Amino acid sequence: MSSVPDHSSSQSTLLCIRKGEPNVCVIFAPDIGGGVIYSRKILSQIDDSISAHGFRLTPDLVQSLPQLSIQDIAKRFATDLRASALPEPYHLVGHSFAGLLAYEIACHLHELGSEVGVVALLDTAAPTQFYTGYWFRFVASARRLRDKLHRFVLTSRLFQSPEKAATIKLYPGFILLDLSKHTASHVFIIENLYDSLVRYKPSRSDFRISIFASQTLWRRSLYPKYLGWEVFSTNKELIGLNFGHNDFVGSDIAAQQVAAHLQSLVKQRC
Repeated sequence: MSSVPDHSSSQSTLLCIRKGEPNVCVIFAPDIGGGVIYSRKILSQIDDSISAHGFRLTPDLVQSLPQLSIQDIAKRFATDLRASALPEPYHLVGHSFAGLLAYEIACHLHELGSEVGVVALLDTAAPTQFYTGYWFRFVASARRLRDKLHRFVLTSRLFQSPEKAATIKLYPGFILLDLSKHTASHVFIIENLYDSLVRYKPSRSDFRISIFASQTLWRRSLYPKYLGWEVFSTNKELIGLNFGHNDFVGSDIAAQQVAAHLQSLVKQRC
């Protein structure tokens, strides 16, 4: 059974990215690498009057990652957010994996009676029954088998020797992470967050979520119109954007479009 570690004496997971007006703030959840660097291009296109904060994985959280679920991590983030001086409503943003954390943070805040504003999921597909029930269970079994085969890696559904780069496929077949490009400590974070993704089933919600869908996922037959979120959310909107998944963090043009939509949503819900 997973449990949130005692963090009464630990550092806050919430850090200021940019200071603006004190009454409006957007908060970015960390990606599968544990950081919020993906927010840079988007923030460069958002009005400077809007403050920005981000969550980070503190050492105590990193140490406990093998025992934590996505909901456990989100509860820690929500606790630290409520203990901060940031104003409500809370506007949460996450790209790809980070969108799952942003969603679960919002769920926990909503349960505790906090006011949730914008919940922007930037090209984040919900793990549907097909997605988790078949493909991810196979991946989970493969990862357990990998550990029994003395460092032969079974991550991308293919055996690889330890000398070769291990690759994780976050979405079947077309979104990849090459672990050979990361340090050992970073790989530890990525692999454990990926394991939490394998076990993850989203909470159900009735607050409004805004799903930003790129052509990479939106037009794939594997995913329904709302990228699977219609199973878990009764209040959602879809914002379709004509560029790829990685363009959210790598393209100035894409960041400009995302920022324009995000800024408009924040102003509407303040």
